Amino acid sequence: MEDMERVKAFVRASFRQIRSINDIARAFNVSRETLRKDFVRIEKSRLSQFVAEARVEEMKRLLSDSDEQCREICLRVGFAREEVGERAFKRKVGMTMMKFRKGALLRSFGSDSGPEGRVDGSSKGGFILED
Repeated sequence: MEDMERVKAFVRASFRQIRSINDIARAFNVSRETLRKDFVRIEKSRLSQFVAEARVEEMKRLLSDSDEQCREICLRVGFAREEVGERAFKRKVGMTMMKFRKGALLRSFGSDSGPEGRVDGSSKGGFILED
């Protein structure tokens, strides 16, 4: 399987319905192992990480743009349990969903949110992200 751009586009469009890597493999008529190995070889990261990142990006949007409960957001983006979604969010963004939402609300009203006006309290750019 060489066309990972198609796989990534599929994940971005379908992450809510994806329950496992098997779902993606079936959509492309390849084995789970072939897809998993080829994704790592070409993209230099795991497919499961890419799915989680797509979900977290949508979670950030929903936290900023809606008043939906965190639990509902986790389930809506495709995480099987709230705890799994919360853990993935914190690992990728570097803060809890509630802290992110509070920062988004403060930014939307132009308020200072901490030292140097940073949501994460740092004086340098952006949120803390893991590789």
